[in-house]
Amino acid sequence: MKYGHTEALINILKNCMEHTPEGGTITVRAYSNPLYKCITVSDTGSGFTPEALPHIFERFYHDNRKRGFGIGLAFARSVITSQNGSLQARNSPQGGAEFEWRIFSDAK
Repeated sequence: MKYGHTEALINILKNCMEHTPEGGTITVRAYSNPLYKCITVSDTGSGFTPEALPHIFERFYHDNRKRGFGIGLAFARSVITSQNGSLQARNSPQGGAEFEWRIFSDAK
């Protein structure tokens, strides 16, 4: 993994752990194709509110329903995008949050 990738993944996992109720699950999947490698992390928590979703990667953004300081996900996206990757978040169709991290094949 490149510099910062481990910390980025830890921050995504930490976010999922903080928002998944006891007895819930966190799932990590990985696959690749000729264009990119992809890691998805999903949880069985409450997901994102429609108001919060556009802001979750903003530094110090804090949704009053959630714990945390608004630093971890901002750091994760910053590291990933600085190395020609992408990090997206959405609500999973099955419920809960889902993060999709793409590492493009031409990334240095």
